[in-house]
Amino acid sequence: MKLLRIASADVGGQKLDVRIRDGRIQEWGWPLAPEAGEDLLDAGGGALLPGLRDHHLHLLAPVDLEGLLGLVLLEILYYPVDLVVLLGLVVLLGLVVLLGLVH
Repeated sequence: MKLLRIASADVGGQKLDVRIRDGRIQEWGWPLAPEAGEDLLDAGGGALLPGLRDHHLHLLAPVDLEGLLGLVLLEILYYPVDLVVLLGLVVLLGLVVLLGLVH
């Protein structure tokens, strides 16, 4: 069992302690009494924020074709199996266009 108490953190403008047990928030308040065997991280009034993740894509952003070509060439040099997959996709796309499945 892993036990951690984050002390003196700023959470939404409020000073709080947060206790985490086995990777999950167990409790929060001000102040929390220490528990035996817990690790202490003193936030010193710093903000406590959730993990930030960036899950967006820029599908219509301009493309640096030279940079993209360089990445493709590096990929082919280091992973030749990908070249076979890439060529297969190009052939498949060509067939789809020739057969008129995509306009």
